[in-house]
Amino acid sequence: MTERHGRNTEGTPAGAPVPGSRVNHVAIVKLKIDVSGTLGLEVWHNLRQFAEIQSARFGPRFGSSGDCKHPSDSPHPKGEWVGAEIRLATPLLAQYAVSHYLEQDRVLDADVAEI
Repeated sequence: MTERHGRNTEGTPAGAPVPGSRVNHVAIVKLKIDVSGTLGLEVWHNLRQFAEIQSARFGPRFGSSGDCKHPSDSPHPKGEWVGAEIRLATPLLAQYAVSHYLEQDRVLDADVAEI
């Protein structure tokens, strides 16, 4: 299979999975992040991300201590936390990422999710 002009000889876009081929699985790290005393996404923007991540997402859909019951221009109350999901290429990188995130004060918990 050779590539010509961004397509392989079978007509599949270059980089797309070829039918019948194995698709690489990713490892996922779940974070629980303390947002108390901060505004909006302040904590997420100040978090030191692990260098080898494929993607990182943050928000209540990844877990939270409950609905925010305060005005959006007020700091999050004590005890409030929000979840995040970090995707990495391998389970080994995920283990290193867990250590990286747990060294940060605002990260309450970090675990490799079952895939």
